[in-house]
Amino acid sequence: MACIDRSAVQTWRKIKRHVSHEPPSPTEKNLPESSLSPPTPSKSPVQDRRTSVQSLPPYQEIESTPKRRSGQFSLLNPSPVVVPDRPAEKPLQTKPSDPLGLTLIYDPGSPPSIDIIFVHGLGGTSRQTWSRNKSPDLFWPHKWLPIEPEIQTARILSFGYNASFSATGPPSLASISDFAKDLLYGMKFGKDDAMKELGIGKRPVIFVVHSMGGLVVKKV
Repeated sequence: MACIDRSAVQTWRKIKRHVSHEPPSPTEKNLPESSLSPPTPSKSPVQDRRTSVQSLPPYQEIESTPKRRSGQFSLLNPSPVVVPDRPAEKPLQTKPSDPLGLTLIYDPGSPPSIDIIFVHGLGGTSRQTWSRNKSPDLFWPHKWLPIEPEIQTARILSFGYNASFSATGPPSLASISDFAKDLLYGMKFGKDDAMKELGIGKRPVIFVVHSMGGLVVKKV
């Protein structure tokens, strides 16, 4: 007859009693509680993995596309390319708006002994051409000539016309003949600040010319 382990029989009886709800026998009451309790099932790898997933921190949304820098184009989200601002361009320097036509610069007060007319050349103006370092304060026909004893009795005038040749400036449509006619008209019909006729031609005239101004006077 085979030998049967008594503890195994008591364990089987306890399992059977849990299933059929039978009260424990007097012998089973004396057994330690650890030997009568069913073994704890081991956790499967799947349960461990779920536990580790549940212990993770809350899900944070991650941007699907990286942020684009200024001026960078993306095919996924096309938008106008940001062009950096250009530095401010310097304004073009233009010729000063000096008077055009025949202008009286100095009048001796008494009947003049002679008339002196300044005529500038190509690219010049009626005042800047005759100014030291192109400074309006150093317009020498008005600043220094009248203080010369031999010239104090003379009348000084300046003639201006559009002699600009710059590619950025407005081109002149007039010719040398047109400038000469304008000068002749001023000499014949010109008036001073008091609206008195200049009367040029009644006394000797000296022309002080520069560059193309000589061609204008020659045409006169």
